Amino acid sequence: MNIVFDCERVKYPYTGLHTFCSQLGAALINTVEDKDKLSFFVASKNIGFLGNEQTYIKQHFYNKLFPVKVKSLDIWHATHQLSEYSGGDSKTKKVLTVHDLNYLYTKESPSTISRYNKKHQKILDTADCIVAISQYVKRDILENLDVKGKEVNVIYNGYEVREYPEFDSPGYKPEKPFVLALGTVVY
Repeated sequence: MNIVFDCERVKYPYTGLHTFCSQLGAALINTVEDKDKLSFFVASKNIGFLGNEQTYIKQHFYNKLFPVKVKSLDIWHATHQLSEYSGGDSKTKKVLTVHDLNYLYTKESPSTISRYNKKHQKILDTADCIVAISQYVKRDILENLDVKGKEVNVIYNGYEVREYPEFDSPGYKPEKPFVLALGTVVY
């Protein structure tokens, strides 16, 4: 089986999508069978992000207009619901991971929500398999977009717990519980 994993979003370091692509990519490397071919679609600056022994397909500006040409491509996995990239041909199965439909919960105008729904719907229409990262996201998809009878599978994001035994205690500790979220908004 020939699989391409769209890791274009690793170009944004220290974000959730970077972590998602890095960790799922590493898991795929360890899971894929020897007879299969796994490649990673990335910006040129990210070639080698999962090790130099992996196969990378370099992103080009024209890939937003034309599908990435990969001979005998079986699966293209788009790792973000607004990915502007695809690959293969009409026989290639397309997997789409949807992380959120946050625009539904911000104070957007009805016309903006409609525009985002259309944008998401266009990409969703090309998918053969839809993956939501939570039951919450799955519900948002089913209530706001037309999956055209396709099954929406929930696969929760994994995580990696790192310990730093030599790390000093912070100089300041908040008195109450808090949430710290780091990320980037790219539209």
